[in-house]
Amino acid sequence: MRVIFVKGRDIYKAAVAGAKRGYNRSTDDHSAYERALGACYDYHLSTVVEPSARLNIWRETRGSWRNAYLPVSFLMEHEHIAGKPSEGHARIAVHSDSMKVIDVPMDSWQSLERNAKVCN
Repeated sequence: MRVIFVKGRDIYKAAVAGAKRGYNRSTDDHSAYERALGACYDYHLSTVVEPSARLNIWRETRGSWRNAYLPVSFLMEHEHIAGKPSEGHARIAVHSDSMKVIDVPMDSWQSLERNAKVCN
């Protein structure tokens, strides 16, 4: 599974776009995405052992998941919503101590890939 790193605000935007199209069961509660992305940010920040490095990341992101590059992966393209046929869309995973799965429009996934941070 290929992991890419994308700004949290871009992941949130893709998740909301998927919710508006009815891809996800929690379509009306966008705060669920905020909580998941916040937990992802907190988890990854907590894994940074060196206090000065953790502080630098916190300063760089202004303490917000919206400004942080968070890890996501493409899981699959599929064409159903709750077992009923639909347009093709992407299922992605947001990685932290647990994986959050979100369905997003395919063009949103492609945009995430284009905006991904290159990590060596």
